[in-house]
Amino acid sequence: MENLSFDEAASKLESILNELEGDTSNLKPEEIEAKLAEAEKLRDYCKELLKKEKEDIIRTAKENNIPLEEIGITEDDDFDEEEDKEEK
Repeated sequence: MENLSFDEAASKLESILNELEGDTSNLKPEEIEAKLAEAEKLRDYCKELLKKEKEDIIRTAKENNIPLEEIGITEDDDFDEEEDKEEK
């Protein structure tokens, strides 16, 4: 999975989710569990790629004296916090 780009991983995740949202009557429970596990891994992988990209953007902005507010982000933005808010 480490060789996948963000777009490739997101596309695979979307494909799995579309399959699981459709008719799953032809899948065994263990196949569904395996697809869910793969989807979770892909989700986590995408989140990690986004986190690294954000860190690179922040570092580049600081190196070039660009205020983070000017590009619309803050250092304390956290993808996990957003997910926690959505679950509540």
